[in-house]
Amino acid sequence: MGSNERVEKSNAVAKAGVGVGAVLEYDQDTYGNTLIDDAHNIPTAEISYQDSFTLDSYMNSTRAPVGFISPVRTVYGLKPAPAVATFSSRGPNAATFEILKPDVVAPGVNILAAACPRTRDNAGERMRDLYYTDERAGPLDYSAGLIPPNRAVDPGLIYDNTMEDYYNFLCSYSQLTNLTGYTAKPYMGPDPPIPAENINSPSISAPNLNKTQTMTRTVRNVGPPATYRVRWTPPEAANMTVSPTELKFDRTGEEKTYELRSARK
Repeated sequence: MGSNERVEKSNAVAKAGVGVGAVLEYDQDTYGNTLIDDAHNIPTAEISYQDSFTLDSYMNSTRAPVGFISPVRTVYGLKPAPAVATFSSRGPNAATFEILKPDVVAPGVNILAAACPRTRDNAGERMRDLYYTDERAGPLDYSAGLIPPNRAVDPGLIYDNTMEDYYNFLCSYSQLTNLTGYTAKPYMGPDPPIPAENINSPSISAPNLNKTQTMTRTVRNVGPPATYRVRWTPPEAANMTVSPTELKFDRTGEEKTYELRSARK
């Protein structure tokens, strides 16, 4: 595939005058099996990493390979779909262990219409990871799944974060209490810093199981009065408790806090 832009490759063919079209094969590390919609200046076909093997096999089987361009048409019901793009961010975060994974798969690539929330494709299987040929994506890849546009206006509970929360996270992780010079306005973080694992993210990471860790989360009710009960499955190597196990909200906008404690067995 190379390091220059995809459209630049077809432009090079046009400028050289050596052909009337181009075929671009994706390599695994750059785009894998995620096809990108590009506006080329000459007729160009972009081939996924998986399909490139079929094309290469045909090219090597004859001295006079033949190709043709069919009329443009829209293909419906293509399976499997959706899938996690090759270049999608994945967890856990190698630089910041307290950030377990992205919250959702969004916004996507080549999106023509909104999709319902899901972690499975339209064949009923777990979404594929397009970086690999036949492997399924996992929770650290697709997180909570695709965004449900209609339900997003009434999510029930939300995990609020302000700029101050992110500043405090930076203070904790960088061992700084003074972010002056890094922010638009001078900012002094709390001393001692708030533990980095307490950033108010929907996903929770306990980066050090050699000690007992307590992670705190605060949720805001943006729906009508409701009661939420927690369910969890602890990892095999850890003991885990959640307190309280029930959150009762009497009004919209009410906030409540819960704690998750983990330790190695």
